[in-house]
Amino acid sequence: MATEQQRSSTEAPADGEPASGQPKKPRGRPFTGADDPRLRQNLETAPPLEPSEDDQDMLAAMRWVQSHAKSQDRTELQKDCRQWKSKDLKGFMAKRADLERAEMAARGQNSTMAQSSAPVVDEPDATDDLIQRLLDECHAETAAEDARLAARPDAANIGASLQRSLNESLEREKMLQARIKKLEVSPVGRP
Repeated sequence: MATEQQRSSTEAPADGEPASGQPKKPRGRPFTGADDPRLRQNLETAPPLEPSEDDQDMLAAMRWVQSHAKSQDRTELQKDCRQWKSKDLKGFMAKRADLERAEMAARGQNSTMAQSSAPVVDEPDATDDLIQRLLDECHAETAAEDARLAARPDAANIGASLQRSLNESLEREKMLQARIKKLEVSPVGRP
């Protein structure tokens, strides 16, 4: 009888609880349904970051490209954005939408584009006008200098001598490249 009591005290109860008296941990997935912390809806969202100056420049260039002709592009960023738009319109528009959302979130507005009733228009300011005027003046000065040089009586002779000099330099470069290749092929110590 003593052996039966010892055996029964060391064995686990029949209802699945361990001998220590604590309930057995359930097996399977620990989270199911809407309370799962791995779900996107249950993740804590960080406050939106302030768009960087580069992001603001990119968004301005993207807006410019959408609302102006190719011939009006002045900056490299505008030209790059136009090229990006022509090669990958879907990627271009996705990035623009992300930048628009970030800007609206930074301004404290709702980030959904559907609730925005007025389209965003990038209005040129006085700085843009000044830059455009200075660029036009620079182009005009360059054109005037070119016309002045072309009007010289010896312009054709100067052009011909520059062309000859360029051709001679190109021939010399070809000759040097051929010599380099020849030296690369030949063993070291023998020309």
